[in-house]
Amino acid sequence: MSDRPRRALTDDEEPEEIFEAEPGEAGPARRAVDAEDAGDQPVVRAARAMDPDDVATPDEDDLDGTDGDPSTASAVERPTIDDKAGHHWKGPVWVVTLAVAAVAISLLTTAIPESRRTAPAAQFVSSGRTLVCPPSQGKASLAAGSVGGSLHVGTSADKLSETSVPAVTKIDNSAGFVRSMAGQHPPTGSVLSADHGMTTWVPCVGTATDGAVSLTNPSASDLVVVNADTRVATVDVTLLGSKGEIDTAGMRGIRVSPGQTKVLPLSVWNNDTTPVTALIGSREGRVVVGARTWAPKGRETIAMAPASKTVYLPAVPAKVSTATLVISNPGTTRLGVSVTALAGHGPFTPDGADEIDIDPRSTIQVDLSKALAGEAVGLKLSAHDPLVARLFVQGKHGTTDYALVGPGSSSKVLEQTLGAGGTLELSNPGGEAVTFTGTLTADGGKKTAVNGTVPAGSTWSGKVPAAGHLHVVGSAPLVGGVVSGSGLAVLPLDAIATSTNGRRATVDPLLR
Repeated sequence: MSDRPRRALTDDEEPEEIFEAEPGEAGPARRAVDAEDAGDQPVVRAARAMDPDDVATPDEDDLDGTDGDPSTASAVERPTIDDKAGHHWKGPVWVVTLAVAAVAISLLTTAIPESRRTAPAAQFVSSGRTLVCPPSQGKASLAAGSVGGSLHVGTSADKLSETSVPAVTKIDNSAGFVRSMAGQHPPTGSVLSADHGMTTWVPCVGTATDGAVSLTNPSASDLVVVNADTRVATVDVTLLGSKGEIDTAGMRGIRVSPGQTKVLPLSVWNNDTTPVTALIGSREGRVVVGARTWAPKGRETIAMAPASKTVYLPAVPAKVSTATLVISNPGTTRLGVSVTALAGHGPFTPDGADEIDIDPRSTIQVDLSKALAGEAVGLKLSAHDPLVARLFVQGKHGTTDYALVGPGSSSKVLEQTLGAGGTLELSNPGGEAVTFTGTLTADGGKKTAVNGTVPAGSTWSGKVPAAGHLHVVGSAPLVGGVVSGSGLAVLPLDAIATSTNGRRATVDPLLR
């Protein structure tokens, strides 16, 4: 028997025996509920058959009610049959509803891929870019183009005109400027000059704080510094010769006003006839530097490029009589360089270029005329520290034209705008064959397809029939250039950044 307290019985009630609960299986412990807390607890009832005596009637008296009226307490304590039926009905409904919702959410979660797979394909977004074309020595034409429909072109950074592209504009011996606006595809441009059978072809490049150009004959050459910025540029020039660094007065702190093009004769600093490399650094502002060289046997204009641990020299013309490799070491330690030729029949190391060591801050030349045997190739130079390289080539014996093959970039997407047709050369520095598709878009919108496959370590050649914007897409990175159809000149293709999973933005400091 339980010894818990009992309430007092009325006169007409019979005593009721209260039995102890039988021990059950062990379960989680529960807190005892005091009588004062009972009203705060939810009412829990076991399902049982209804007894007519349990149904409240208006004749019953309750503790808090009045005669003939069911009390509020009775109504709460004893739900009607309809309420109980609703209680038992709503439980299964909610269970089924929740189950259906869970299944639906599961299906939706499975059907929707992860965010990294559902991110939309990114578009190349550019805030605009300005290219500067170094001045040539004769009557020159600027070819500008892009995948987009228009660019701003002219001979002054402050006075550019919007032009439908591709387009060819005469600039004579002035510097040229090509600008894309925010949201447009990056531009490409080149300057072609042909005078008395001598051809120069130079790419338009972006401004920078440093770069390098190599020359074969400084006594007949000059540097042209273009400041397209809105502030004064302060430029330092360092020459690297065969015996080391050439230190001459007047090579430091050269001021170039905004919008100015300044010519610096190299013969004032070095009147020698052996190859040199000019290192250009701008302490204030950003500039573009070109080198112009002239001689009885030809003319050439060269655009600056940065030093790099890997340098590609694409589109070495076929059937040249002379091929001289000019390499410079801008570092302070001795540099070992390896050279690989990417030819039509596969890669090989040219004779004379298997072991190349260059002293610090110096320039050497390597004769590759016999090793290349007049074959169309691309060259790859590699070192553990940055180097600068150009290839000097001369046409058939008896001709007066020559060219300096400048560096190009390796990329899946290559572009360039041509002022004339020529021969396209694409080299594959990788270990697998690369298929490519190309399109030449001429003025007026006419398109010509250029497609092919470049075996591993090889070079492919094909004709480009006319001027226009050339766009090449490979299954893997390629490096390439175009050899002029008349005269002897080489124009490297530009590497174009491909879109990634995200938005890419570039900032042009010349936009204002």
